Amino acid sequence: MKITIVAWGSELLQFSGAAREAGIALSAWQVHELRDDSEKRRRCIEACLGSDIVLVHPSNDPLWDDILGGLPEDLPVIAFGYTDAWWSASTVPLAVVSTVSAYFLYGVLRTSGT
Repeated sequence: MKITIVAWGSELLQFSGAAREAGIALSAWQVHELRDDSEKRRRCIEACLGSDIVLVHPSNDPLWDDILGGLPEDLPVIAFGYTDAWWSASTVPLAVVSTVSAYFLYGVLRTSGT
């Protein structure tokens, strides 16, 4: 399995550690490195297209129009963050988005009944 994540630099460490523990290949892209570099943005989109799942932490930054707009609707995209404001950018069931966001916020996976 290959996952691509596009997020803020401080967030990448948490997800890269989890991917390493799970034996998942992770391609990580820092948002601030993509802002003024259209070539990096193009390579980031290519990495997303070659992934099984894409994790994003979008914001109002216009670069998200390029990134999210360059992805097909059938690609599993999970938008996570501190609030549910951007969850609508996700293409997977809400329960999956909620679980990823809980991991992002609390560092643990929460399941029902625990």
